[in-house]
Amino acid sequence: MKAKVGLIILVLAGFMSVVLTVNSMGEQGKYDEVYYDAIESHYMDEVRSVLREHSYFFSGVTITKITDESGNRSYQVNINDSGFENMDTDEKEMLLGRLAAIKFADPKAKISHALMNQTAE
Repeated sequence: MKAKVGLIILVLAGFMSVVLTVNSMGEQGKYDEVYYDAIESHYMDEVRSVLREHSYFFSGVTITKITDESGNRSYQVNINDSGFENMDTDEKEMLLGRLAAIKFADPKAKISHALMNQTAE
């Protein structure tokens, strides 16, 4: 009888250990998402600041996040402004260089930028 009670206690302790581990992993994931939301928002503010410095006040800016199975992140930043149509190659490269110089809080993340000049019809 004592052996059965001991076995039941052992099984319950193992079950509780698994439940607590899974719950703490879920909390870590929520913390990570809040952290990344904040640094992504800050990064977008910096992108918009650089655009304003170059007189692109009304550019559309979108960021697409890709997370691979290892948890590594990469971002594609698309910037849409009809004014890009009038830029020469040197001006575009200079602006892309300024955007690439913006620091992102996760040094492992890869970020690429594209200047687009599509207009709404």
